Amino acid sequence: MDTLIARFEPEIALVTLPNRDMPAAIESLANAGVHMLVDKPGAATRRAAKRAFGVADANKVKVATGLLRRYGRGWQYAHQMCREGRPGRLLSTESVFNTSSPFVRDPANHLFSHELQGGGILIWLGVHEIDQLLWMTGERIVEVQAFAGQVNDAGIDVEDVVSLAFRYESGAIRRHALRVRSAAHDVGRLLRHPRRARIVDGELRRFGELVRRGQP
Repeated sequence: MDTLIARFEPEIALVTLPNRDMPAAIESLANAGVHMLVDKPGAATRRAAKRAFGVADANKVKVATGLLRRYGRGWQYAHQMCREGRPGRLLSTESVFNTSSPFVRDPANHLFSHELQGGGILIWLGVHEIDQLLWMTGERIVEVQAFAGQVNDAGIDVEDVVSLAFRYESGAIRRHALRVRSAAHDVGRLLRHPRRARIVDGELRRFGELVRRGQP
């Protein structure tokens, strides 16, 4: 990494290494003053992430992560609506994410290696859901309960099913479920408010249209 930096003198870098190897790359690039787009979550552990991003802060370089759902126009509209208080007080949120199984993606894929990634579907896909609803609601999580399991027989060593329950600082509750299965992506999100009973999307591409029309 140091040799590449010295040879090409980049101003910005895209970091897409396995989670285990990302912190060292982030630190090297940050020490060279290189700004970064880092694939989420950027490390295999909280401790490694805190150290790596701390080096970036100390060197005053900009680091963005691959949590890109904030840039969808429909989601931005929903975010604005929540910030304006139009739906009323938040009661609960709910999200479900199903994705293709290890047999479809190949059990030898690095995504299913605990040594390389530090975990399975939660840090691979679940972080998108967590980040998105925290951003949309403007709430912080104050309490977590979770179950994680491995229900396939593909020989992987990370979780392939997760169920989470969060309590937001306002007292609202969140349910979050992730699982792998032999199918294409299946995504759903639900925000419950007292005045506008719910804001839902079952198909991400239709979300902006549903919200703008005010459909339940």
